[in-house]
Amino acid sequence: MNKITYLRKRSFTKYFISLLLFISGLYFLIYIHLFFGLVFSVIGFCMLITEGSQIDFEQKMYRNIKSVFGIHIGKWQKLPAFDYITVFKTIEGKRISVATASTVMRDEVYLINLFYEGSRYITFYKSEDKNDAFKMAIHFSRILNLRILDSTELQSVWVE
Repeated sequence: MNKITYLRKRSFTKYFISLLLFISGLYFLIYIHLFFGLVFSVIGFCMLITEGSQIDFEQKMYRNIKSVFGIHIGKWQKLPAFDYITVFKTIEGKRISVATASTVMRDEVYLINLFYEGSRYITFYKSEDKNDAFKMAIHFSRILNLRILDSTELQSVWVE
């Protein structure tokens, strides 16, 4: 595996609604009304775009990407000389609002950061499963020949 592509996950509901908006926008554009068709198509298309990152280990390049329908767009940059990998646990919050009520849904997520030049880092992967995050960190570790720092607990420890 020479290239790793990570795309941020989105819910099936959001994907379905955005696809429905995009397709209905195309229908409106062709058969009913140009303005409404254009508006629905643009909104649906923008909702279909997902963000992520891609690493090419063979060429030693990476890029932050925007992807739609499997087409990845982003500028390739050289991989810096990484010092180590961290698996970091954090809380991700999403605000949900309905009429006058709102709440924040909090989820525990694990981030894989590749550190370079001391304290600079690039986040390449995010997972809700600790085992999945460590599998990917081990994969990065083997390819890039780096050590893994487990920062999922209060006391960080090096993984051997």
